Amino acid sequence: VPARSKDLTEKLAKEKALEAFTFRVAQASFENLVKDRPTLSKKPEAPAQPQGRQGGTFRIPQGGMPPGSPPLEAVTEPVEAVTPPIKEQVLEEIPVNPPAEKKD
Repeated sequence: VPARSKDLTEKLAKEKALEAFTFRVAQASFENLVKDRPTLSKKPEAPAQPQGRQGGTFRIPQGGMPPGSPPLEAVTEPVEAVTPPIKEQVLEEIPVNPPAEKKD
């Protein structure tokens, strides 16, 4: 306990030295410091979800499209990519099994 008391006394002395200065802080940071406990612990209310066609929920069937939706159409023309053939270049022909030279 004496070590803790000593640390707190030193911290207090450092903070007292800053007493003459004025500090600017963001309003949002300051507002969080001055709120009372009930305001801090209050849970935000969930917004009511609209029902029906304006934003209700529905299940999409396994096929991926909801019933009654129009069929999908391509927006752009299909693109075809063609790779030109590659010319084969033979630099030097090397026989696979060269004939053995006879030494006499």
